[in-house]
Amino acid sequence: QRNQRPNRSPRNTNRRGRGGRQRGTLQARWDEMYQRLVEYKNTQGNCLVPNRYDQDPSLGAWVSTQRRQYKILTSGSSESTPMTSERAHKLNSIGFVWATKDPRHTPWETRFE
Repeated sequence: QRNQRPNRSPRNTNRRGRGGRQRGTLQARWDEMYQRLVEYKNTQGNCLVPNRYDQDPSLGAWVSTQRRQYKILTSGSSESTPMTSERAHKLNSIGFVWATKDPRHTPWETRFE
């Protein structure tokens, strides 16, 4: 009995843990913002949400982030990005514009360079 280990519960083998729940939450947030973009397109006729969109500031910021993340995804960089080919395809399917000359749609980092 001296060498017996205390009874421990088995380890979680699905490896989701907290990270899995977080991924689910992040995906739900992405899906929510995507739906807001679809609504914007339905009313405005395009996906060119200004960075500083007064009616929905977080949508403008999200669209800018998608462009930046897509650039990372397609650049071959080793930098990690939450953008996936599935997300890019979904955005493409609604006519998302990845690059724009309008400074209102260009991330500030690009304008700063």
